[in-house]
Amino acid sequence: MTTRGQHKVAHVMASLLLATTALGAGAIVATPAMAQDTRTYDIPAGPLADVLNQYARQAGVELAYHADLTGNASSPGLKGSYSLAEGLSRILAGTGITYRQTGPRAFTLEPAPTADAGAVQLGPVRVEGQGDTFAQDLAEERRTENPVGPTRGYVAARSETGTKSDTPIIEVPQSISVVSAAEVVAQNAQTVGQALRYVAGVQAEPYGFDARYDQYVIRGFGENVLGSYRDGLRELKGSFSHFLDEPYGLERIEVLRGPSSVLYGGNDPGGVVETVSKRPTDTPFGQIVGQIGNFGRYQGQFDIGGPIASDGSLAYRLTGLARDSGTQVKFGKDDRLFIAPALTWKIDDRTSITVLTDYERNRGQMWPYYYKGDDGQVEHIVLTDPEFDRLHQHQWNVGYQFDHRFSDWLSFHQGFRYGQVRFLGAFVDALGTDGNTLYRYAGLFTDHNNALTTDSRLQAKLDTGVISQTIIVGLDYLQDHTVLGYSFGYPTIAGGTNNVPSLDLTDPVYSTSPVGALPAETYSGTHLRQTGLYVQDQIKVGHLVVTAGGRHDWTRTETLDYADGTSTVQTPGKFTGRVGAVYLFDNGLAPYVSYSTSFSPLAGTTFAGTAYKPTTGRQVEAGVKYQPKGSNSFITASLYTIRQDNLTTADLDHPYYNVQVGRARSRGAEISGVASLTDGLNLVANYSYTDTKVLRSNGTDLGKRLSGVPTNLASLWFDYTMKSGRISGLGFGGGVRYVGKTYQDTANTATNPDYTAFDAVIHYDLPHWRIALNVQNIGDKQVSTCNGSNCTFTQARTIFGSIGYHW
Repeated sequence: MTTRGQHKVAHVMASLLLATTALGAGAIVATPAMAQDTRTYDIPAGPLADVLNQYARQAGVELAYHADLTGNASSPGLKGSYSLAEGLSRILAGTGITYRQTGPRAFTLEPAPTADAGAVQLGPVRVEGQGDTFAQDLAEERRTENPVGPTRGYVAARSETGTKSDTPIIEVPQSISVVSAAEVVAQNAQTVGQALRYVAGVQAEPYGFDARYDQYVIRGFGENVLGSYRDGLRELKGSFSHFLDEPYGLERIEVLRGPSSVLYGGNDPGGVVETVSKRPTDTPFGQIVGQIGNFGRYQGQFDIGGPIASDGSLAYRLTGLARDSGTQVKFGKDDRLFIAPALTWKIDDRTSITVLTDYERNRGQMWPYYYKGDDGQVEHIVLTDPEFDRLHQHQWNVGYQFDHRFSDWLSFHQGFRYGQVRFLGAFVDALGTDGNTLYRYAGLFTDHNNALTTDSRLQAKLDTGVISQTIIVGLDYLQDHTVLGYSFGYPTIAGGTNNVPSLDLTDPVYSTSPVGALPAETYSGTHLRQTGLYVQDQIKVGHLVVTAGGRHDWTRTETLDYADGTSTVQTPGKFTGRVGAVYLFDNGLAPYVSYSTSFSPLAGTTFAGTAYKPTTGRQVEAGVKYQPKGSNSFITASLYTIRQDNLTTADLDHPYYNVQVGRARSRGAEISGVASLTDGLNLVANYSYTDTKVLRSNGTDLGKRLSGVPTNLASLWFDYTMKSGRISGLGFGGGVRYVGKTYQDTANTATNPDYTAFDAVIHYDLPHWRIALNVQNIGDKQVSTCNGSNCTFTQARTIFGSIGYHW
């Protein structure tokens, strides 16, 4: 690394040390004011039901009461600063209604008892005990947090991603990060990749700016194809037909680092990214947001939901977004239409089903790459042609999440989703140059993907008083059928017959002539089936939590060539497992250690016709998690080493064939901290060190680092909102991201430079409005990034102005 780069890392590391010190000291700032959760309200007088709805929204609490309770009663509203209890008491004063507090942010309203003559009628009281302290509320919220619901500020306490059960994150013997919807909103992340910029161990945009796909590298391994999951189910992907997730439609984004086949089947060893869809709520709400930005960006979005039935058995949510936008790439666009209806039916107190659906249409640029000269410099000359280049994608999903509780100790869960992607991409790319003229060829891809996934599991919770266990037995199944069509056209200079216009590199002029019709498409297909049977036991004895699991997968991959009617079938099976332990100290420290494995099916055969075996991965991880008592913060520090085997490398005896003797290694260290230290201050800090190496290979990559993987990643983000005073509601924040240099190719002959980017936000929250201005990459620091011969630039300075109304 250059001296300049070392200075950057030193500055960022100094900030991270200060940040993590603040995270650890979170308990010190848990003041009595926080315990009371004082907020400033400006709710006008009106019908009592309307005032209560506004109070629930502004206070962030859940109110449960019969619809007839409020009747025609009115309320004077609420203006000023009050704690949760004080505010609700003032609203209910004189109405004959009282409340019981049933949780840290949950209240049940009911008629006040009729006072006997001469008796004194008491006001509302808490029923779960004395001591309305911040620490008690926080402990209760950590215990009752919905693992697929909102978090308290930026900090999540529970997750299903690491165990497929509702488990405190501190008890999972692997490293997990959760990006909340609140953090996504604060940073105004427009893609899942952007939302992962401030996550340890993740290089969120490894190949520069690319509006087409979400791409990320976790602990040195690319995971955007096999490592993407939504609502616990794999998001299957074809060659180009990737299911895309709209961040505005997500409640949280979670990253489980390390091999995870024991839970999810075939994937690479870096980890998985799990996105959680927004779901219906018991409290009615609504939001409309408009955004404008540079590069001609116009966007509108809405999110509404609440109960349908008066008894709360039916609830809905409808989330939508429309965008018309250009991009920093010349001729580029990033248009999107997204709609996601959801419905929850609570059939009885033991059974519920949530139906999740979505439709998304995208219009973009198929080939966002730039010209790279013979000197290795990337120039701001795009390769494609705007009259021919286009990317059209339509996708839809329909599925459900079903839960039934047989008893207090036995329950059943089933998730199901079926979806389709229809993709068309046309592009023009570089073919060769004589120094002044760039000769180009044209290509056309069609990629259709039909995907079905389901996961069913039984969960038993057993408690003998000395030992408690959570046992899961599950069966998941997926099938994916893709059909890829492709055709290419070449200019006469290359022996072709198509009129693909060349480009004058000294004075590029595009669309000088139309691209001729391309030859008929060639079609190929892939049909994948995977069935996995798994079992997991989480055993808790005193302060010790041991998690052990095993899984066997049966896979069938059929590769079809529609031109000659031939097909190749491979049916590998594989067993994977995980074992880990966490020790929970009373002060919030939790050291852990784990061993986990993974596998990934690999299509193709050797020279002898032997089908490739799956690649395999194994990881040893050790670390410590820290969740301070009385502080809404979470810190994880970890060390790991990952080895991946059965990689393909050149067959020295038979050119054009490969053998499976390759091996790669990744080892590193990570520290990650997230905190909501006061009611208005949120903080995220991360540092990652990743050392990769090719250990076995017959090619030029032997002993080299994996391409596209930086040694150092560091980031720091904060957001602060004033909760009292004359400018209550005013907030601001910012972040810094450092990405170390990476290699462009497997032989490590050329590098992409390191860079530092700064982000900022200023926002103002009113009772029903939020106004915000976000700037990403304030300094407009752009560096070229190449992945082999495909070159782009990192994101340019991007400005968003937004105004939202909520109720």
